[in-house]
Amino acid sequence: MAAAEVYQKEDRLTTFIDSYFTETEKKKIEVRSLTGGWSSAKLFHVKTPENQYALRFLHPHKSLPHEYYMLELVSKTGIAPHIYYMDAERGIILMSYINDAKTISLDEAKVAILPIAHALRQVHNIPKAPFPLMRFIDKIRQNYSKLENHCLMDENYAEIMRGVESLHLKLEARSYPKSMIHGDLHGKNMFLTKEGSILSLIGKVLVMMIPFLI
Repeated sequence: MAAAEVYQKEDRLTTFIDSYFTETEKKKIEVRSLTGGWSSAKLFHVKTPENQYALRFLHPHKSLPHEYYMLELVSKTGIAPHIYYMDAERGIILMSYINDAKTISLDEAKVAILPIAHALRQVHNIPKAPFPLMRFIDKIRQNYSKLENHCLMDENYAEIMRGVESLHLKLEARSYPKSMIHGDLHGKNMFLTKEGSILSLIGKVLVMMIPFLI
């Protein structure tokens, strides 16, 4: 899709491209819309002669500055895409485009267990955020309640939830130290690079929990 065609469909895209990139870059810029995943954010692949970017437009909301803070923090550890620009007020994130990496299957994850463990250790070592974070158990309860309200839960899921609650109580009773964890860890949120390292997509999914439940 040509840049001009995308510009007509997305005014925020036009404004950002015009303000961020140089006149030389804009003459040869390529922009295409990216689809897929569960996120409601509008995502674009932006390619210049010198670099490639993933540009995200989100709906601004009250917790967005917290998400941006965590995303930038994780980016600095080297286990998430590099952040070039963020604007929480306007809901804009410009990050590096993961060109040479692919999402991983369960079988591939078994082989790549060491780099995955290294990436998770980096997450667990992230300093506690200077603002309240949702506990992982509360995130689970919230999601369960939403599905239950839509009549999408049967007795099997209810039994699993009871098991989760029981495990949570046992861990809480032992007073294990809590740390940051990736609250949405699966193959579509992890990328294996050609060098064999792991990059993870992390934003609002960072939560506080005893790092046995990841």
